[in-house]
Order: sequence, then C-alpha cells, then structure tokens
Amino acid sequence: MILRLAQKIEVVQSNRQCKAGSIGYFICQDSVSKYNAWQMAAVFIRYGKKGKRRINILEFSTLMFDHSQFKESDKKILDTIQFVEGLFPRPSNSIHKLRKRFGDPAINDLGNSIIKPIDIECKNLLDLDTWDFLGYLTALSIYLYRLYYNKLSYQLIAMPLLPRLSEFMEHKDLRHIQPEFMGYYIIFGLDADIQNKNKSFEDSYLSLFDNQAIRKECLDSLIMAMIKVKDRDVDYKIYILQVYRNIEMYINDALTYYRKKNKELKSVQKSEIEYKNDINISKPISPRQHEILKKFSSTKDGSNYRYIA
Repeated sequence: MILRLAQKIEVVQSNRQCKAGSIGYFICQDSVSKYNAWQMAAVFIRYGKKGKRRINILEFSTLMFDHSQFKESDKKILDTIQFVEGLFPRPSNSIHKLRKRFGDPAINDLGNSIIKPIDIECKNLLDLDTWDFLGYLTALSIYLYRLYYNKLSYQLIAMPLLPRLSEFMEHKDLRHIQPEFMGYYIIFGLDADIQNKNKSFEDSYLSLFDNQAIRKECLDSLIMAMIKVKDRDVDYKIYILQVYRNIEMYINDALTYYRKKNKELKSVQKSEIEYKNDINISKPISPRQHEILKKFSSTKDGSNYRYIA
C-alpha cells in the first residue's frame, strides 16, 4: 500500500505501536532494508475508539503486500518462504536470538500494524473540524520538515530544536512560525498543557483556527514552502514507487519458482521447522537463490565469481 500525504487513516489491528480505532493523518513511509514492510509515520488525533482528542506523532510498520491479498495457494507459499527468501526477518524471540551477530537486523513489530484509508468528512479543508484541521496541518508541516532536513519516518518522532521558542511560549501564535516547524510547535504546546495540567495551548489553538482566514494563511505558507522543495518531493515519490515495484517483482519471481517446485518448497518447510527447534543447525538456504547463483557462476559474466554452497 502506498499512501498519499495527509491521507486520513484508521488503525484496524491493535498492537504495541498503535491502538485499534486510532484516527490520524499520514505523513510518509520508508522501506525497511529489503523486507516486505513499510516503516510509516502519522499524526494521530485520537488514540483508540474512545480516546480523547490529541495531536501526537507515532511511527509504525505495515506490510507492503499482505499475504491475505493473495490466493490461498500463494499465501501458503509466502508463509513458508518469507524468512528463507529474505522477505521478512526471523522472529527475535526464536531459540536463535542469543546467536545474533553484529550487523543482523534488530527490528521490533515489523509489519504488525494494519491500517486502512478513510475519507475526510468534507471536501473543503477550511471547513474541517478544528482537531482534524490541526492533525492535517501538522502532517503537512512534519512532511515538509522531512524534505528540508532529509529525515526518515522513524527519525521524525524526535522533537527537533525549536527556533524562537520563548517568543512562541509567550504569544502562542503559529502564524509567525517557520512552516516546517509549525507541526512540532503544535505538538510541543499540547504536551506542555499535559505537563502543566491546563489547556492553555489547546484553548489558544482552538480559538486561533476557529477563524477560516487564519486557517488559509497557515495552509498557504505551507504550500509556498512546499513549492521550494518540490524536486525533493518528486524524488521521494519516485523512491517509494521504485521500492514497491522491486518488492512486487521479487515476490512474483519467488511465487513463480515455488509454484513449479513442490519438492523444494517442502524442503524449505522442513528446514524451517528443524532450524526453529535446534539451535545447532545453520540457517536454511534458499534453493531458488542457490540455483540462481549456480547459473550465474557458470556463465561468462560470472566466471570471476566463486559460489560457496
């Protein structure tokens, strides 16, 4: 799944990253090594189905291609080969976790979140509910920050150093804030309310954005800032599409191979079971990749390469 900037989303499956029913606005997504998974970031305006209104940025991970979207026979193949073909990291809670070597991936909750796009209730952004508008504005601003400072999705969670902070604390006026920091100032103010046990910033934001002219002013400043880095925006979209197509092609190649190689598929299944239960066994080797390397090493182009079984 590839999502567009500020797409409204709902969390379907609850886990440690997100709670089912949470509503938010999507910021961006990145590849995770060469796995069949996205690392994503979004601004949530509600945590859980009955959660209070809030503005908070969270990172989470979803599958690029959920096994459930394939036909049953292909789903069984993917469930069997996902580790040996490198589509997914082996679970960290396996019997082999103590043998983890330096440089091995250490990724928690990869692909565990399930989200779905949902519609924004009104076509005119200036008519949005104020909390929705704050979420939408924050998502745009943090994406702009990503483009300006070349950040990845998981790096956006950390609060950056905020310029002119003392001035903002006094006036609480977002119109004078640089567009790429506007979203972080919104989050900072609401976090300050929690610490101070009051609603000073919340009341200020709700009052400020009750005015459509001010909403338009802030959106216009973000759009103008986005135009300045439009080439980076295009590069990001090309990168995401290329990653998606590469994984799609890799999965299709693997499925094409194992559909015709039932013996090899059973061998992988047996090896995975043995590896899971015996700490002294080496990791299973992909028969498909083994075959590709043997063919490559026998060609003229591969004559200088030595294949090690």
